[in-house]
Amino acid sequence: FDPSYLTAAPLLAFVLISTFGKYIVSKWQSLGCTIQRLHDHLTMEVGTKPSLLELPKSRVAELSTNRERQAPQDRGQLETWWSSNLSSVPYPVAKLVATYSTFAWESELRKRYQYLLWVCLFTCVLAPFSVSIFLEQTIPESVVFVIGPFTPIIAVVIDELLMNKQSMKIAEQLTNDSHNTWLNLLSDKLNFTEVELFTEQHMRYWQNFRQSATPIFEWLYKASRERMEGNMLVDTDALIAEFKKQ
Repeated sequence: FDPSYLTAAPLLAFVLISTFGKYIVSKWQSLGCTIQRLHDHLTMEVGTKPSLLELPKSRVAELSTNRERQAPQDRGQLETWWSSNLSSVPYPVAKLVATYSTFAWESELRKRYQYLLWVCLFTCVLAPFSVSIFLEQTIPESVVFVIGPFTPIIAVVIDELLMNKQSMKIAEQLTNDSHNTWLNLLSDKLNFTEVELFTEQHMRYWQNFRQSATPIFEWLYKASRERMEGNMLVDTDALIAEFKKQ
């Protein structure tokens, strides 16, 4: 058995991840953020609408058609995403409830992603030692042929851990700020104009945050959605009912 393969494979994987992988992810993340800006502007009148040069209508239509063909169930989920009761409260209140819910979801997803990254890090650290023991290598051989080549991959996971930790803190802070705004609204410390101002400030900061936040795998989101809905991170209907009691 030629151990040089153990040396070359992880290093090659790291090169591909750090070049082509990051480029592709960055490209799609930038496009996703631009589409989200358009969504925020059209639905909540927050931020600046992307220009046609930045996001042509044909591009939006193409992406929408492709997505609907690949995942036709998404339409039904989107149509029932927000409670219909949002239309029964003033617009500034509906915006606050929607953003509060969004931040709470992001915060919870970041926590779950952080846990997944810790599992990946543990696996990446354990794997080279397991391989070394299986091949009955000496310590110098392990360092050269196994542990060394795995180091760049471990570095990528650690970097992702640190970046996601920062993103998680920002999501938690926005959730707390939205919660405080909600409490101040209920206690009549803020009027609708002030509530809308705070909500827009949160959303603008959120838009900047999305540009640098590490993307979360779609499968993790799908796997987490049912449990998160069951836990009712932010019960939209309950918030609306609480507001109507005023």
